[in-house]
Amino acid sequence: MLYTKYARGYRQGSVNIFGPEGFQTHGPEEVDSYELGAKTRFGGPVPGTFNVALFYNDLEDQQIQSGFVSSAGTVAPTTGIVNAGSSTIQGLEIDTSLLLLRDLTLSLAYTYLDTELKEIEPVTAPPGAVYDTILPTATPGSDLAQSPRHSATTNLTYRLPVSGQLGDMSVAATHVYVDEQETASTSPFGRLDAYNLLNLNMNWNAIASSPFDAALFVTNVTDEEYTVYVPGLINNVGAEFRVVGLPRMWGARLRYNF
Repeated sequence: MLYTKYARGYRQGSVNIFGPEGFQTHGPEEVDSYELGAKTRFGGPVPGTFNVALFYNDLEDQQIQSGFVSSAGTVAPTTGIVNAGSSTIQGLEIDTSLLLLRDLTLSLAYTYLDTELKEIEPVTAPPGAVYDTILPTATPGSDLAQSPRHSATTNLTYRLPVSGQLGDMSVAATHVYVDEQETASTSPFGRLDAYNLLNLNMNWNAIASSPFDAALFVTNVTDEEYTVYVPGLINNVGAEFRVVGLPRMWGARLRYNF
């Protein structure tokens, strides 16, 4: 199947009654999205599917996180959202699933992203406002926040050859790669390193033909240390913060299907 698509979408605005004077609300942002793609299915010795999509998005009235500072130093710095940006997002998405053997399936997904914050319109505080200096946490010409250039997921699933009366049992390994990315272009700590994650799981569905499903899992098997977010507040409060990724975890799940 070949297809083309156009859509216009919105991210809703919001209200922050504790926000800086004159910026307690922000409006919706708007995006025009264009997509051209193909979805295929094939047989042969290694049957499977292959899907590809090219896309281009144009954002206007973009919601930009900004810092608010009082030049008089009478109040502590704070943050807020302003509608001041315009950006473009373009790229490529590919995903495929291959039945390597009767019970062995390989799935691959890859995304290429090329993003750019084209401009930020000047924003000024209302006359007499306590917060008279507004500092966006992004700069024109930079990548959009949390938009890695390359990302990929590889999954290998083996369906155990057991009797159907016992249920459906499978084991799987998933590798996730996320390229380096920007979270705050105005901060020297705002560009995050790439990281790799390995997850393992075992699923047993319809246990002994019952409505129960069970699963065992281990996430971040190698216990990789990585950062997922930096807010970019160093120019506002003189310090920077970060959100770290989840460490290695293991557990079990039990589900009853009504």
